[in-house]
Amino acid sequence: MELNWTTFALEILNFLVLLWLLKRFLYKPVMGAVEKRRAAIEQDLASANEQKQQAEALLQQQQRQLAEREHEQQQAKLLLQKSIDSERKLRLAALDKELDGERERRKIADQHQRAEALKRLEQQAIEVSAKFCARLLSRFSGAELESLIIQVTCEELNRLPSERKDELKASLAHPGDSVAIRSAYPMCDPQRQRLAQTLSDITGNVDLQLQYIEDAALISGVHILAGPLFIQASLANELHFFTEVLVNDGGACQ
Repeated sequence: MELNWTTFALEILNFLVLLWLLKRFLYKPVMGAVEKRRAAIEQDLASANEQKQQAEALLQQQQRQLAEREHEQQQAKLLLQKSIDSERKLRLAALDKELDGERERRKIADQHQRAEALKRLEQQAIEVSAKFCARLLSRFSGAELESLIIQVTCEELNRLPSERKDELKASLAHPGDSVAIRSAYPMCDPQRQRLAQTLSDITGNVDLQLQYIEDAALISGVHILAGPLFIQASLANELHFFTEVLVNDGGACQ
């Protein structure tokens, strides 16, 4: 087979035309599509990298916020614990103070109760002593003792200060003025006469109305009520005085 240069040249030309056509209508669009795809991929990668950086930054920010929140919570917990401890100390101090006050009130109440009980016991002892003295004096009382008391009473009337006699005389200046004389036993005539004479001497012989009253509660002795003058010369009065002394001494001892 002989080589035909014309055909060969045409084949070469056809090949070149084919290459141009491929480059023109196939290679450039494919390369453009590949370039666009590569650019899109690079853009996606850049966007993904940016999103990753943003996510990492957000994660770091959240971690910092979480650390700060944990620190704040820890500080708040410490402050709350301090506040609880302080409040507990205050409440314990207030409770101790209240308990001390309650103990003091109970102590005072116990002392008051003991004092009241002691006072009642002392009062009972005084009453028992008074009853014993009353029974004892009743055994020693009698008309003879009362006669002696009347004698001493008349002597005491005669020894009254002048101003007391003048006061008594002024109050019994009118005839018929009443004088009450109480005695534990019936008074005999000599005793009545002596008392009447003693009062008459003091008042200036004024005719007085003497009232004689028997009162067994006196045990022994007399009570004379003459105007402003009130003479108590009886065992009952002395017993009453003795009881008052015991009561006053008991109160002073407390």
